[in-house]
Amino acid sequence: LVAQADREGRIPLIIGEPRHPEVMGVASWSDRSVIFPGPEELEKWLLQKPSRQSLSLTAVAQTTCIRTIWETSKEILKKLCTNAKIFDTICYATRKRQNEAAEIAAQVDVMVVVGDRKSANTKHLVEICRQNCSHVLSIEGADELSATDFAGCRVAGLTAGASTPAGIIKEVKTTM
Repeated sequence: LVAQADREGRIPLIIGEPRHPEVMGVASWSDRSVIFPGPEELEKWLLQKPSRQSLSLTAVAQTTCIRTIWETSKEILKKLCTNAKIFDTICYATRKRQNEAAEIAAQVDVMVVVGDRKSANTKHLVEICRQNCSHVLSIEGADELSATDFAGCRVAGLTAGASTPAGIIKEVKTTM
């Protein structure tokens, strides 16, 4: 989509983590790519020079972008821009996992998110869970859990980043 936008003379806008390898790779398809970590930066960029609002723009998201960040960014583009093409490029499996994590986190006393702390996918799950549960543990393996983590807990929830091996998830579940 970014390469196509470039060929069409459009400016690609990418909503995602600027230093993430996926975002950097996607941006590399056009010398004109502009990356925004979130809607605030996008809106600021559009308002700094009102002429940008009439440019030919193409917007895409990092595949693991938090849904609310993407939706808010889309609304800003729809409200301010006259010639923006918007493509929802968030991975379906990621969206489903984020929605399920939010639902679970809203129903538990402790939410455990297992996965590589450097993974954008795992970090986003932690952020989403923290919006719905006051006690969220971000761990990479079962050895990071302790009984005190669950003091006073009636119900605990578990989710994992997309690339977390099933064996690690099972070990965490067993330890919990």
